[in-house]
Amino acid sequence: MSQEFANRLIHLRGQQNLTQQELGEAAGVSPSQISRYESGLAMPRKTVMRKLADILGISTEALSGSPKTKKLTIDLPPEISTHVNQVVEETGKTFEEVISEMIELGIRKFAEDPEFAAKVAKGIEARRQADSKK
Repeated sequence: MSQEFANRLIHLRGQQNLTQQELGEAAGVSPSQISRYESGLAMPRKTVMRKLADILGISTEALSGSPKTKKLTIDLPPEISTHVNQVVEETGKTFEEVISEMIELGIRKFAEDPEFAAKVAKGIEARRQADSKK
């Protein structure tokens, strides 16, 4: 099975201050099954993986370590980079994990809140126009 997944699950469960019992109940599996996941002896089915990811606040791809991710290179303004580095230090996650989760949360927010999406789109357009005048 995947020791990388097992380690990630242990880390994320600890961050949420959840016991194996609590995580199992929330995901609909036994605490002993959570133990098997965390020891690398078993991998959850897709439906359980989705539940675990939702409970832990990350994508199923990030939780499972799925290779479906694509590499992206971007230049971040210093204030954003500083903020991301603070989150990295506080959570123990990698820079890439924090950025990925921030993007995912933003995408969810867009889908859930059309007003938010419209405001962001206006802000992006205003920034583009300002940048084109430089």
